[in-house]
Amino acid sequence: MSEPLKILVTGEDTLRDRLPMTVGDRALEWTILPVLEFERLPVPPEIFESLHAYAWIVFTSPRTVQFWSEALLEAGTEMGPETRIACMGPRTAKVASNDGYTPDLVPERPGTEGLVHAFGALRLSGLKILIPEAEKGRGELKAPLAAKGALVTTVPLYRTRVRSDLEREPRTPIASIDYFVFTSPSSVRAVVSHFDVDRTRPVACLGEYTAAALRTEGFANPYCLPGAKFENIRDWIGETRC
Repeated sequence: MSEPLKILVTGEDTLRDRLPMTVGDRALEWTILPVLEFERLPVPPEIFESLHAYAWIVFTSPRTVQFWSEALLEAGTEMGPETRIACMGPRTAKVASNDGYTPDLVPERPGTEGLVHAFGALRLSGLKILIPEAEKGRGELKAPLAAKGALVTTVPLYRTRVRSDLEREPRTPIASIDYFVFTSPSSVRAVVSHFDVDRTRPVACLGEYTAAALRTEGFANPYCLPGAKFENIRDWIGETRC
């Protein structure tokens, strides 16, 4: 029987149920490496005081939903029915639904481009849109929405940093990994700053921003998983083994 292919993916253990376990006749052995930690930041009181004025709030990730819900609870307030909910992708929409929100806009296309495209069919001129996001976030949504006439407010909701206790060696030694999958630009920077990673190893990623971060760090040909779906790793591995 063939040895399993060893894959390291950056992220949380919640990823596990999204990871395929075989490709062809080979088993896949996953190591999930949490490299980042997240700190919720205080939301300025004036944001909560003017919530009713926002026509839309945009949730860009499940973590944004979680921290926003915690902030609302802490402030003793809630979203009004006049504010519609946009979610970047079905996973974010599912978390939002579980937290009691009713997503009004969930794009079929993944990522920022999909959300901008979905908003493109709507009249936004003069409407206020609130985007809670990571501190020092890329802010790639603000400009295209503002170009359509929306009045966009971004609010830093959480801070991302490399785990203070990140081990020098993960549970599976880096040298034994066959494939790497990076889930964000921050995770790329965290791994290369803590581990000696062979830049010639096959590398896949979620999203073009992560691919750009990989190229900056010396990985020549990162593969973006179509639709940011882990099941598409099968085709990629099949191609690299040919």
